[in-house]
Amino acid sequence: MLWRRSDNVVFALLLGGAGLVSVGDGVECQVKGILQVLDDKEGPITKREYQEMLVPVGEALVGQVVDFLGRPYPLQTAAEPAVAAAGGNNGHAAQQKHAAAPIGADQLLPLLNGQPDMESREQINEPLMTGVKAFDILTPLGRGQAQQIVGPQGSGKTQLCIDAVIGQRGTGVRCVYAAVGASHEQLRRTVEQLRQHGCLEYTTVVAATGDRPLGEQYAATLTACSIGERVRDEGGHSLVVLNDVSVMVGGWGGRAAAALACS
Repeated sequence: MLWRRSDNVVFALLLGGAGLVSVGDGVECQVKGILQVLDDKEGPITKREYQEMLVPVGEALVGQVVDFLGRPYPLQTAAEPAVAAAGGNNGHAAQQKHAAAPIGADQLLPLLNGQPDMESREQINEPLMTGVKAFDILTPLGRGQAQQIVGPQGSGKTQLCIDAVIGQRGTGVRCVYAAVGASHEQLRRTVEQLRQHGCLEYTTVVAATGDRPLGEQYAATLTACSIGERVRDEGGHSLVVLNDVSVMVGGWGGRAAAALACS
């Protein structure tokens, strides 16, 4: 469950495909506790606290490539999916690895966190330098801001985001890269580039390749934000890169393609 609007209206994320449920199926929400409050006017009122979906956000995730539940994500090559489809041992091993125990489960946050109110937000007065001079001069990004990067396919949006992560070396900024919707080969190249530049020392990659269900891709995007929010809540700085936000729009019935970077 993502959030509750009332006792009768809740929003949930369906994983595994829409074929699992149909209109009219019953749904049961987990309840954390039930509290009865005595009101002078209305009398006894029963309030239920529902359990929202929690995801790992612990320090052990740094330097790891994981899915939205903090499980190690298999970095397959282009040839491996065909082997898996044929029932080979490599495909079975990849599935077993994907089902490994979560990492960073010592700290948990809701998959979808509420926005801080305006009064609790600090003033934006410090820049986040990406290391790309043209970007930092023409469209500077402040710590606490979000910026959307748009352009035609092949224009270098993804590389610009990777360069921004590379630019955080030695700054103390923790990075989270949401590799959503890409192919396994693209994911492997991105992770290898980050590794070559020493970025995995301060970066977590949350992956959901294009062959995964829309719900899982959407959840990976939210998990990446939750990991960055944990660093923020502890007084640190984080850079969260969403390489594709079309799944967020697609989850609400629309279609779009873009890349978003936020700190």
